Amino acid sequence: MAVYTQLKLSEINTLCRPFELGPVVDVRGIEDGIENSTYFVDFDHDGTVTHTVLTVFEYMSASELPPFIELMAKLSRAQLQTPAPFQTASKEYLIDVNGKPGLLFPRAAGGHVSTPCADQCAEVGEFLAKMHLNHNVEPRICIENSRGLNWQRDTAAQIINALPNDEVELVNRQFNDVIQQQDKLAELPSGIIHADLFHDNALFHEGRLSAVIDYYFACTDWFLLDLAIVANDWCWGDDASAYDRVKLSALIAGYQAHRKLTSVEVELWPVVARIAMTRFWLSRRKDEIEANGRRLKSAYPLKIRLEYLLNNPADLSQFC
Repeated sequence: MAVYTQLKLSEINTLCRPFELGPVVDVRGIEDGIENSTYFVDFDHDGTVTHTVLTVFEYMSASELPPFIELMAKLSRAQLQTPAPFQTASKEYLIDVNGKPGLLFPRAAGGHVSTPCADQCAEVGEFLAKMHLNHNVEPRICIENSRGLNWQRDTAAQIINALPNDEVELVNRQFNDVIQQQDKLAELPSGIIHADLFHDNALFHEGRLSAVIDYYFACTDWFLLDLAIVANDWCWGDDASAYDRVKLSALIAGYQAHRKLTSVEVELWPVVARIAMTRFWLSRRKDEIEANGRRLKSAYPLKIRLEYLLNNPADLSQFC
């Protein structure tokens, strides 16, 4: 979250009038983040204050957003910890903010955790399993994965000449490994996944998971990929050299309390964990090469983790 589109209180009051939440009484721009402009906006309707979050999309168009809106609304209806955007009096979700699409969300209680504990890993595991099971509930939502294996190969080809030799070797080792497993990968259960559930995309209040946010990379892919993305961020050890076994065990236990992993998923965990790590490492590495002064997350920690996963294939059977 960040503020690129500058808005005054009076402008936000006009923009948000169709939601009929009352006049805006307080606005605060949120500086943390990278891609979108974000404001905390408070409304007062006859003494009842409604706390909201206004997101202005800097890169996504209005035509790209409906599947993600539909997904958030569906998960919210299923009582999962997902804030669904408000609708206007005319049942519209999107508003126009100086030519950019905007959404207004209820503000969930709580905040981000800097270092998730085992109990929090278990809770997010439960959430993920319930989200995956919800894929079978109508209406089914399908969204193409814009950051899948084809994207990884294309991105690597674009930046390969800018990479040092050790990173070129890392890319080649990883892709060769994936090629050897392609037939088995096709057997993995799939459906709609979050695909970006890093710990800064979850909120906790009084020790409990209160919200999962930022669904804009959600897509149809392997459920195991979603679990691996979470494990690669939430369950890494304090020294950044390996998984924290207690946290990983808690994540898997929380997940399996609602959805049992298949034997193929357990078998393919090592390769899918590496695919998940490669996706984010390549994304950050490409951004670093093409930075142009933008604020970025470092790719280096993910490189170290990918090297570890290549040299130390994780055996998930001990946690199942």
